[in-house]
Amino acid sequence: MEWDSLVRWCRNLFTVSAVALVLHEHIPKNAECFGTTYLMFLARKWMRIVKQTLIRVQVILGPERFCDLELARRRKAVELLNPKLADGASEEVETILDREIQLRIFRPENQTNKAGIMYFHGGGFVMCHVKMYRKFLSYLANHTGSVVFCVNYRKAPEHPFPAGQLDVFDSTLYLFQNASKYGFDPNEVIFTGDSAGGFLSINCWYRFHLSKYPFRPKGISLLYPALGYTLDTPSFQRNKRYPPLTMESCAFFILCLTNESHEPYQYRLLYNNEHYDESLLSSEFTDRANPEKFLDSEEKQNWKPKLRNPKRKFTKKEIEFRQKVSKMISDPMYIPLFIPDDDLMSLPPVVTFGCEHDVLKNDAQILHSRLSSLGKQSELHILEGTLHGCMVLSKQKFGFGMFKKHTEYASKYFDSVSKLIQNLK
Repeated sequence: MEWDSLVRWCRNLFTVSAVALVLHEHIPKNAECFGTTYLMFLARKWMRIVKQTLIRVQVILGPERFCDLELARRRKAVELLNPKLADGASEEVETILDREIQLRIFRPENQTNKAGIMYFHGGGFVMCHVKMYRKFLSYLANHTGSVVFCVNYRKAPEHPFPAGQLDVFDSTLYLFQNASKYGFDPNEVIFTGDSAGGFLSINCWYRFHLSKYPFRPKGISLLYPALGYTLDTPSFQRNKRYPPLTMESCAFFILCLTNESHEPYQYRLLYNNEHYDESLLSSEFTDRANPEKFLDSEEKQNWKPKLRNPKRKFTKKEIEFRQKVSKMISDPMYIPLFIPDDDLMSLPPVVTFGCEHDVLKNDAQILHSRLSSLGKQSELHILEGTLHGCMVLSKQKFGFGMFKKHTEYASKYFDSVSKLIQNLK
């Protein structure tokens, strides 16, 4: 009898564990429309698991084949999206430069100013397309009364760093030089973008700052930007399991951006925050992005950075990978938070929006803290209850009217861009 009870207890435990595993998804308790958000991401999770399982079955062909299949999966999941334009706005599509970069132009019927908004779209530098942003950018054009430009820059891994950044810079330079043709004042330009596009906004400004060209944006607005280098900040530790930007996704994007081979040891190094060699990084650089220095006590609460094991022995492949990454990290063109203070002093007013439950939250906070310490005009808004890419849930992006708070956040972002434009006068 006791044996039967034990078997029954084990069977019940297994059943409960299996159900919990199937139904578990990491969603913050204060997420808006919690039930809908949970079901949406749970369905997304299991679709991903099924597809990745099928992919891994095929990966007898090697890690590079895994990269191709996983990249195709991620791109297919988003690039079929093609929302309608907002009422009262038009769209033009052109091909520019010798690389045949697609440029999309969104104009409001009621254009009230001569400002030009350069929007740089997100997608981890490896996916997404301007057409996904048609509704959002036409709303932005209507709300600000301005013409909005967005280019479909080349993506990694086919075009690794810095190809996409150069596309954005060259396209923006082309627009500056042809401002009269496109109907905007080159002295009244705003840079803005989401996630990887937030990176591109700062990167593009920095390239102009260091160039011989006289063109400069007069304001920058950032949506949950990617700016740092370490995968061990407080926000990374707390939020690395929250979709859609999990630790797994970040590692995949990083390896694509640098055109790596996606071997297991590379993922292990990234997951353990051992992808770079601290001894090869100047403290002058790392101090500029130091969470201890630029985050407040509340944000650092219960945070314990991973301690490196000094006796840890790395393989030859691991050492070569760490050296390569360390060299790239040392370039402020690759890590915007490493831009020197003297250069940041030339930044125009910056408004930054971060998501409460996002691995990139601290990137936004550190940038704001640095700018504030330099006496620069900087605003920071942390959007309560949000996950990375929260604008997707707004009415202005894909029409999810039930997410009223996200729709308010999108309007708040549009207002920030309008405010930057008004300050140009």
